[in-house]
Amino acid sequence: MPGNYMKWIESSLKALKPLNDNNKDYVHVGEVMALWTYLGFVESIIVYEEIGLNMSSDQEVLKFVKEALEVATSHKKELRDFMIAEGITLPPAPEHKPKSDPKAVPEGARLTEDEIMNTLSINFVYAGDMCAASASQSVRTDVGLMFL
Repeated sequence: MPGNYMKWIESSLKALKPLNDNNKDYVHVGEVMALWTYLGFVESIIVYEEIGLNMSSDQEVLKFVKEALEVATSHKKELRDFMIAEGITLPPAPEHKPKSDPKAVPEGARLTEDEIMNTLSINFVYAGDMCAASASQSVRTDVGLMFL
């Protein structure tokens, strides 16, 4: 992600943090569903990114996929930690993919670099949409800020 975009997000979160009312009521059922759905989505994205790492030898694609994997992994950790602390059951997670050589994947079964990048782009857009909707529908301020 471009550095300016990340700085904008960090600045926005710093401005919104004081608005946290520290209300620790139970997590609302709608918030639980949003957390559960988003965590399941993020865990699926991680597996897709692992597949992308196994199928590409293009250095630019690999750099982007590795950065995307870092972001998804940090989202996963934050969500899991929060849900465990709140006593929310975690969704089932797909199995991680072992590392493999891209040249070992048969030509007809291997994803192209364009297919990998297009799917990652679609996943980013969808994740942003999910987070925006969940943030706007959150009752607890801390849950809403987490989605922002």
